Amino acid sequence: HLVPMTAVDDVAWDLEPLLPTPGAANRLGAPPLLVFINEWMSSNAGLVLDPADGDPEDWFELYNAGSTPADLSAFTLTDVLTNATKFVIPNGTVIPPGGFLVVWADEETGQTTPEALHVNFKLSGAGEALGLFAPDGAPVDGLSFGVQDPSESQGRFPDGGDEPFVLMRLPTPGKANALASANQPPVLAGIGAKSV
Repeated sequence: HLVPMTAVDDVAWDLEPLLPTPGAANRLGAPPLLVFINEWMSSNAGLVLDPADGDPEDWFELYNAGSTPADLSAFTLTDVLTNATKFVIPNGTVIPPGGFLVVWADEETGQTTPEALHVNFKLSGAGEALGLFAPDGAPVDGLSFGVQDPSESQGRFPDGGDEPFVLMRLPTPGKANALASANQPPVLAGIGAKSV
């Protein structure tokens, strides 16, 4: 939407989007972010390796369910919901619409790139919490999870969906979450030595 603003001999236009406010006073602003903590693995036994150093690190994924890019500059991430400012997301971190951002929970912040964050905390295989907060401290998304098997991740299915969270035997960091379907090829046990 274009909002006219007064100018000396001309009309200037502000390209700031309008936020619909039915029944309330009009105001400028962007629609709320639709970013979710979408998938996480807190007991990575080598199923997924961190491309920065090849180590099997804890990780989680953010998913932008919105139709516009989500600029997460100065937003914060935490594994302690009472400490919202544990890790500040670097300026310029943007998730495209329908896109994903992998966050490595490895305490190796020097490995952060625009494609993958490395936060200053690790995840507990015994279970804990994860939170995403706006720069003003308002919660964007938060969750708690329990014990996790080293061979699986946990998350939302479909992407951005509500609880209950599901266990996934096929971790998909940076991609759409997937569940094993009934239509899978059979897995046969090896046949030992036989004699006739």
